[in-house]
Amino acid sequence: MRRRHAQRISIGLAAVVLAIVAAFPVAGQSTESFPTAELGEAFPPVLSPGWVERNLHGPDLAILDARPSIRAYAEGHLPGARHLTSDNLRSSAEGVPGRVYPIEMIETIAGRLGLTQYARIVVYGEGSDPHAAFVATVLRAAGLQHVSILDGGLARWSAEGRPLSRSLEAVAPTRVRLTPTTRLFVGLQEVRQAVENGSALLLDCRRREAFESGHLPGAVHRFWKEDLAASETDGAASFRPVEELEEEYRALGVGPQHPTIVYCTSAHTAASVVWSLRYRLGYPETRLYDGSWLEWASHPELEREPPEGPPAGIPLQALQRAREAARSLGSSLMGALLRELKAGGPLHALGVCYEIAPSIAAEHSVEGMTVRRISNKVRNTADTPDAYERVALRDLQWRHDQGKLPEETIEVVRSEGRRVLRYLRPILVKEVCLQCHGRPERIDPAVGEFLRERYPEDQATGYEVGDLRGAVSVTIELDDGEE
Repeated sequence: MRRRHAQRISIGLAAVVLAIVAAFPVAGQSTESFPTAELGEAFPPVLSPGWVERNLHGPDLAILDARPSIRAYAEGHLPGARHLTSDNLRSSAEGVPGRVYPIEMIETIAGRLGLTQYARIVVYGEGSDPHAAFVATVLRAAGLQHVSILDGGLARWSAEGRPLSRSLEAVAPTRVRLTPTTRLFVGLQEVRQAVENGSALLLDCRRREAFESGHLPGAVHRFWKEDLAASETDGAASFRPVEELEEEYRALGVGPQHPTIVYCTSAHTAASVVWSLRYRLGYPETRLYDGSWLEWASHPELEREPPEGPPAGIPLQALQRAREAARSLGSSLMGALLRELKAGGPLHALGVCYEIAPSIAAEHSVEGMTVRRISNKVRNTADTPDAYERVALRDLQWRHDQGKLPEETIEVVRSEGRRVLRYLRPILVKEVCLQCHGRPERIDPAVGEFLRERYPEDQATGYEVGDLRGAVSVTIELDDGEE
């Protein structure tokens, strides 16, 4: 009797052990169509929706919703999912936006999510998008080794009729101590060395037109979306087979033994390529340039290719609109200024800047296009540059100081999920401008008093003829298919 009872307990324990082992793939084992990419890895880099649904309640499983919208998360997410976006993991540092937080902050965030070193983490976005890849990459870099991405994201999960939840489930916080993965992120100094001595291949994964507008010297190009396969379901693109990717990357000179530094505008979309190379293809020498193009371009002394000239790949019709708008605004403002000077002198002309200039700029701005003046030495707060313009003005000032000021700068960038053309035409100080922008001691006392009254925070004095005053800035929203 006791022997039969002991046998039943033994068999039951064996069944439990087998069930737990079956719930998670082991090293080298294929999961659906996604094999593991690294020897000894207990969790593959990509998982299918079918596997995730079957193991929703598996031991130590943690699902993270990386979509940027809290509202979208509240309206429906995978059962048990916790919300963590890329912006929860980074902020501006040393003037560069989007820098990943130090490990101590990542540990705090992981603890609030209830994660442990042993957690099996599945990250998903709306599709197989950079939001999920960035979160997953940062967690891997922090030392959480069992991290995977849901193939096709929520779009594929929903299209296949799998369950969603609106429940906000509380999780017990943890205290987690992480050991960061070495050699995953790379900083400015090491990138500079790679440019100078060729110690690593530089891979730019922005859009083609952004690459052609300016890139790190010697960089090769491959758009991040080329790693994905089209899907009949909107937004549900899946990761392409590793055999196809390996062949295409090798054609660019990317391989398992060759150090590769991947960058984009802010390291966000580049994380998707790093995930493909480092974790799916198993190329351990792949690294992510945290500062990416935003940091590199903020240093005007650093080389870039092409160094000057209008870039290829810019939508010509949009470029023509930008040029015409900039010229028209400049001539309209100068014409009004000269008329007012002639009619009533400098004080009368100040009305152009205070009252007329904003309305002229508004007249030239139409739906989808904004035209305005900007300066790093602001008088009218409407001329305050945005983050992109501050970097561009810094670059123009450096070129001006080197005697290499271009007539215009042109770039297509991604802003708030849309492609936009950013166009700047420099404004140089003319003799007539010194009446209200020259050295304070040379400005007429009545004009000085007017400026102090209307612009108590005025910074726009002290100029000489030929100085860079600022720029006319044109921003045009582009259609995704506009070339």
